[in-house]
Amino acid sequence: SLVKMCSVCVVESSSGVFCILVLVLRCVLYSLVPVLKYVRGEHLSQDHWLDLFRLLGLPKGTTLERLTFWDLLSVSDTITDRALELKDLNSRAQAEVTIREALRELDLWGAGAAFTLTEYTDSTGHTLTLIKDWKDMVNQVGDNRCLLQSLKDSPYYRGFQDKVSLWEVRLSDLDEYLVSLNAIQRRWVYLEPIFGRGALPREQARFKRVDEDFRSILSDVQRDNRVTSLSSRAGIRNSLITILDQLQRCQKSLNEFLEEKRSAFPRFYFIGDDDLLEILGQATNPTVIQSHLKKLFAGIDSVDFDGDCQHIVAMRSLEGEVVALRNLIRISNSVEVWLGELSAEMKETLKQLLYECVSAGRKGQVDPSRYPSQVRFITH
Repeated sequence: SLVKMCSVCVVESSSGVFCILVLVLRCVLYSLVPVLKYVRGEHLSQDHWLDLFRLLGLPKGTTLERLTFWDLLSVSDTITDRALELKDLNSRAQAEVTIREALRELDLWGAGAAFTLTEYTDSTGHTLTLIKDWKDMVNQVGDNRCLLQSLKDSPYYRGFQDKVSLWEVRLSDLDEYLVSLNAIQRRWVYLEPIFGRGALPREQARFKRVDEDFRSILSDVQRDNRVTSLSSRAGIRNSLITILDQLQRCQKSLNEFLEEKRSAFPRFYFIGDDDLLEILGQATNPTVIQSHLKKLFAGIDSVDFDGDCQHIVAMRSLEGEVVALRNLIRISNSVEVWLGELSAEMKETLKQLLYECVSAGRKGQVDPSRYPSQVRFITH
């Protein structure tokens, strides 16, 4: 071996032998240098170094701190012979470093990822904290799950299986909780103002229970806004499932209620749910009535009320024409009823005006200021 040759050189101290030794050394180094990169240990952990020492057959007790280049030269033949095994060891070490760094990044993400919160004022004027930027957070969880899947595809995954499995379960749960909580918050924001003003009395008790549970979760999030803390809340999965189910029931009852009102007065199909709920909730409010009538009746821009705002006495067009109703329409909480009466009275009034205009026209006594333009155009 190279070490024995060097020993012979020292003993014999012959220039000829020395020259031969130099040539041999050059040949050995020439074949050794390409594989020395596998013993540089850039990616080797302590366990990998021990594996390397065993592969090279270094004496027991060899440590990284005391390892010298001469130690490596002494096993140069072994390094050359086992180059492929050393290459595999380096590949494994590098892959494990990649996995280890990925798991470290996950740990850092878990410690630092936090919900972005925003203030919201409910229907009673109280302020609470809601979660925003859902898409970013859900995408981060999804990216981390993809990262774990890529780690599982590595042939060197087995050594990290326990920790990867732990993160898999944690991220899977988080993904489920985030999707559910996002759906709950969106439904709650829509339904809270509706139930807050007293709509659907028969569903008020159900919504109140859901409201309390949802606010409790938001309070916990406000105290600890780390995303991973959501998983540590006791019974969170069952709570989210129950809340979402109850909100869906409230939503279904609301939809059935609105459909019932639309069936009673089909012109309600011309407006959205929010407008319809506002009309139903403030059926005797003249301001609300005025703002929505033009959506329900294309020819009516507004209506005139009596002095007490209890009856509709006339209707106005966008051009300013006023048509007095033959019979007053009493305003009541049964909005679909009095709107139906207004629709019928509008037709009846125009019918009577048309009859009178035709009769007056036959006598040549038509007063243009007495009849709306629609009636005059028909009679002429």
